[in-house]
Amino acid sequence: MGKAVTQGKFAAAYYFYGDDDFRMNEAIRYIREKFLPFALQQSNSSRIDLNSQKFGDVRDALMALPFFGESSLVTIVNPQKLSPKQLTETQALLKVPAESRVVIFYTRAAKKPDRRSSLPKKLEIVATVVEFPKLTPIEAQNRATRAMQACEIEIEPLAARELAEMTSCDSGRLTGEIDKLIAFAAEEKKVSLQMVRQVASETTNRSVYQLVDYVLAGNTSGALEAFEPVLEGGDTPTGILYWLGASFLDIYLVKGGRKLPPYKERFRGKLERQANRLSLAQIESALSSITATEAALKGGIANGPTEGKAALHELILTLCAPQAQPRQQAQALNYR
Repeated sequence: MGKAVTQGKFAAAYYFYGDDDFRMNEAIRYIREKFLPFALQQSNSSRIDLNSQKFGDVRDALMALPFFGESSLVTIVNPQKLSPKQLTETQALLKVPAESRVVIFYTRAAKKPDRRSSLPKKLEIVATVVEFPKLTPIEAQNRATRAMQACEIEIEPLAARELAEMTSCDSGRLTGEIDKLIAFAAEEKKVSLQMVRQVASETTNRSVYQLVDYVLAGNTSGALEAFEPVLEGGDTPTGILYWLGASFLDIYLVKGGRKLPPYKERFRGKLERQANRLSLAQIESALSSITATEAALKGGIANGPTEGKAALHELILTLCAPQAQPRQQAQALNYR
């Protein structure tokens, strides 16, 4: 797909799905910028999210002629929401492709279908299906190295590998950490292993560790204040959720007597102190709440707020609530 788009050759429709929302959104942006002249990128690009919009909006967009007969791009988010009948009608509308229009279907990572399921099979009849897995460790290391080289900065191979591990090869988090390191190494022109450990997500790690301490103490006001500096520092709500989930997962591993990733062993003492204040059931409950919040922010089914900051507030209240109760009440709430 990438080479064809670079050469100005576009399919009538695409279906993007996979584990990497960041790369999917980057691909959508890239196609929009390549397909539409700059002056039309706002007026002739529409986005329909079936989490909140109806099939009628899809039908109208696929039947409408482009504004002033110019090219148009339609992005349909969460096509898994289409009923079988609606999907059949969508296929029919796309079987006669319009040369001046590109349609992109996009399923967020939280709702990624199996490649062998019905949705990809039905869409591939009328669309080019592209899966976006997470980067492999080698791809993540190479991406970090190339980004540094573009800024005339040298990064040690071990430092690039550590950066890949720290970000779990997630391209969005990796990009954020690369940007921080480039700014930090602008004068020295070199990124070492020690620099990665000191700089990459240092503020987030410190604030999230403090946040978890407040949660364990049931200190709701302290916990709510702890993530404010992280947001102000540029980290996204989903990024904070990642680090919060990673912290509770580390506590879970320590509680169960399991090994930590090598670069986290130096934190074992702190994690053990936190793990001693929780049961395995409490840790599992916290991880479940964090996962549900992350899924909601990525477009999944939500029982609470789906806006980033509000969702984080709600999550912190949920995490703090059982810790703020006496032990007897906590047991009554099934936190045995």
